[in-house]
Amino acid sequence: MKEAQQPRVSDALMDKSRIDYSKTESIVLAPGQWRARPDQPPQVMRFIGDLHGNMDLYRTKIAGCKMSCQVGDMGAGFVDVPDMGKGHRFIRGNHDDPAACRANPQWVKDGASFGFKWGDSLFCIGGARSGDAAHRVEGVSWWRDEEMSDAECFRAIAEYADVRPEIVVSHDCPSRVAEQMFGVKEHSRTRLMLDTMLEMNEPAVWVFGHWHQLRDELIGRTRFICLGEGDHVDLEMGGPYGAVFNAVP
Repeated sequence: MKEAQQPRVSDALMDKSRIDYSKTESIVLAPGQWRARPDQPPQVMRFIGDLHGNMDLYRTKIAGCKMSCQVGDMGAGFVDVPDMGKGHRFIRGNHDDPAACRANPQWVKDGASFGFKWGDSLFCIGGARSGDAAHRVEGVSWWRDEEMSDAECFRAIAEYADVRPEIVVSHDCPSRVAEQMFGVKEHSRTRLMLDTMLEMNEPAVWVFGHWHQLRDELIGRTRFICLGEGDHVDLEMGGPYGAVFNAVP
């Protein structure tokens, strides 16, 4: 008997009628409404843009901050990413070796979520499609699994629907954001997955990299922050999410 084919994420996400939204209605909470512990002092997390192997800059960026998350294209597989402690993590970009990421304890698994004592939830999603793959060498500077597989995308969507995070950090951004911010209308498996997540739940803040441009725009009900190469933003957690860009340590 021929095994039934699994749906491709690109097919399913382009055809919205094939997505079950019965438990994923969009919700938006007013700033501060989700803070479970209003008695907790505000905490700050630093989000760091693409680094492409510049570990000296990485050390400078995390100096003096307790928590950080680098948004992909760290340079894993090109350089050794040092262990900076459990408070400092990174997600995977398209210019990171997936195997090197999996071997590094600082890497955050695609689709992982974190809840904080002051009430926020943070959802992490890595990967992207490379526009310069034709000029790279497979297994050396480009990896065929740079994007999540169809099955991984569907699992991440289901996890996102359960978590409904206040903050999202990803390497790339949803298609509608790419079009509005950068005038780019190209789809990829990653962007279609992120589109679906955004339709399910509009987070308060969405931080990403990949585009090497510093942007800060409100799209719909979500504040989208694109970090340029080597940029960082300090985000006050717990709402209302005040942001300070490129503060000197």
